[in-house]
Amino acid sequence: MRREFETFYRLHPELKRKSIIVKMAERMKISFYKSIIDRTVSGTEEWHKLQQSISALSSTTADCAIRSYFYEKSLKKCDPSVYVLPNTIISFPYNVSIGHTVFLNRGVYITARADVSIGNDTMIGAYTVINSGSHIFKDTTIPIRNQGHEIAPIIIEDDVWIGTHVVIAPGVVIGKGAVIGAGSIVTKSIPAYAVAAGCPAIVKYFRNQPHDGI
Repeated sequence: MRREFETFYRLHPELKRKSIIVKMAERMKISFYKSIIDRTVSGTEEWHKLQQSISALSSTTADCAIRSYFYEKSLKKCDPSVYVLPNTIISFPYNVSIGHTVFLNRGVYITARADVSIGNDTMIGAYTVINSGSHIFKDTTIPIRNQGHEIAPIIIEDDVWIGTHVVIAPGVVIGKGAVIGAGSIVTKSIPAYAVAAGCPAIVKYFRNQPHDGI
């Protein structure tokens, strides 16, 4: 493969020059964003503005590297191997912990009024919402927005696969190796190695047992 690239660039030297320039520009861009990230305090208004800017960057390797560094430096705990696609937003970053080799697809939204923990090797599908707080609405004489929140931590254990457009409610624990079907609303904890789906999500079968599918 290396010889093929060398032959290609001998035939097209102008493309090799462009490739070198692009790589230099990417390194400069990463260095620029890192310098800003290092000076920004997690959870502040400036941090949220920076997150919005970084979230809008492309899905290229360089831009994903910028997002990975941003969350590594910002969250309560975050392994540098995290891979984050565009339009992901996190609120209350100081309550979020992410393990190694975690993948957050496009548009994931995490609100962590209480702790949110995401285990190693977990994949979270596009436009999934993880919210560890819920509005209180018992008193009909007070606007809902003025009644505060009920909060409870969310734990997503290792090797979990969460499909696209899933909603995960406060207090939920998703066990190791579980799979959550696309479009599900998870209001109760899911045991390890279960395959769950629906609104609300219920266990359909376990991965290590015979089954006919969902």
